[in-house]
Amino acid sequence: MQRERSGRRRHRLISEKWFGFLVILPVTVWVILLLVFPLLYGFWLTFQNATVLGAPSKFIGVQNYLTILRDPAFGSSIRHSLFWVFGNAIVQTIAGLTAALLLNYPLRKYKVLQPIVIMSWVVPAAISALIWKWLLSSSYGVINNGLIQLGIISSPIVFLGRPNLTMPSVILVNSWRWFPFFAVILLAALQNIPREEYDAATMEGASSAQQFWYITRPYIAPTLVVVGLIGTILSFNIFDVIYLMTNGGPMGLTTTLPVLIYKRAFEAYQMSQAATIGAYMFLMTGGFALLIFYGGTLIRLFRRFSR
Repeated sequence: MQRERSGRRRHRLISEKWFGFLVILPVTVWVILLLVFPLLYGFWLTFQNATVLGAPSKFIGVQNYLTILRDPAFGSSIRHSLFWVFGNAIVQTIAGLTAALLLNYPLRKYKVLQPIVIMSWVVPAAISALIWKWLLSSSYGVINNGLIQLGIISSPIVFLGRPNLTMPSVILVNSWRWFPFFAVILLAALQNIPREEYDAATMEGASSAQQFWYITRPYIAPTLVVVGLIGTILSFNIFDVIYLMTNGGPMGLTTTLPVLIYKRAFEAYQMSQAATIGAYMFLMTGGFALLIFYGGTLIRLFRRFSR
């Protein structure tokens, strides 16, 4: 009898186990088809001399990796990507934190801004890029026209054509679109800070700046690290805003790595080289993520063993 009960229990556990596998099977197949297979196929392309997808190709080993490393366009694209990423990180963090602090302020008038702040986030990237391209146009842009009417400038500013203004302009446009994402996450972190700590600091005579530095900053520091990591990876992979606004110009000054990948794949018809640049991008973003997560641990270990 006991053996029969044990057998039935074991059969039920096995049935539940297989039922769980069946439940996650559709998601697993979806992940394999849409994520794992393209990743492996792209990695396989880096060892081929493919020009377009479907065309005959042959194995050439690591030749593509060596060719890309010697390519001046790859080096300049890395520099432009770093400027793009850090520019976005600085502007988005400052704007997102400022918006979060305002939205967390206990006055009713700031609560009205909450639905307004996220409006730029929900606008599709292609639409926001084309709208801003029109606004910044030197021929018929509203911004130039307004500045001329106010007497601030006498002739239109070529925001998207001057080498020293193009990248900052695109960074501001992309930050305008993404800062609500940072604001929402930081607002959630701010609202988890105990109000009693601010009340005690106020009774002790602490200023607003002191309260921010000694209370707010330590509480939101872990969230800032995560937001910085997510923002860096997202900015590093952004293609649409840059391509639609500048097409990588002028003189290639806004050609970041994603834009270079697109041009190599669909304009120069060098699919294997594009895949190789993508592989280098994967290593860069992965290395940055590891540095963010384990950088503090490595610094502590270094200090411990250097004593």
